[in-house]
Amino acid sequence: MVAYNRQINRLGHYCRVVAPSLISTKTGELTSVWVPNQEQEAMRDLTRLREDMKGLKRVTKQRLNAFLLRYSRSYDAGKRRWTQVHFRWMEGLKFDVAVQPIVFQEYIDAVKESEACVAGVEKEMEMALKHWESAPVVEALMALHGVKQITAMTIMAELGDITRFDSPRQLMSFF
Repeated sequence: MVAYNRQINRLGHYCRVVAPSLISTKTGELTSVWVPNQEQEAMRDLTRLREDMKGLKRVTKQRLNAFLLRYSRSYDAGKRRWTQVHFRWMEGLKFDVAVQPIVFQEYIDAVKESEACVAGVEKEMEMALKHWESAPVVEALMALHGVKQITAMTIMAELGDITRFDSPRQLMSFF
């Protein structure tokens, strides 16, 4: 039995956690599943929080864009959105009905708040990485072309203990 499969219950006995779907109908060895520790689960929560905040940011931007399109306000095609130039362009927009600027400003504030939220979570991720036991593996993953810190952290948070895989084929089948 491999060490990662071992869990000590409250009575001091070793036990194995087995997924019901992996229990064979034939007599034989049970297939254990890996159970993340609290630190691993917390890092999963942190990386998933970032993904949730990124989703909220995307939705708030879509809502602002939809509002602008309803009133035929479109940013010049070919120019990048959500830059300082784009925000300055939005600041100069005028609306005909008195409540429209209020709605417009609320959408802009929501976009800025969601951007700040994502930035805050990313800063927390950076600080948490310094104390995470998987930090060396995250650093190693970042050596791969195109893999940056957040991607590497997300991979390791979801993957967990990489030594639980016997071969690259087994790792890839997990993905």
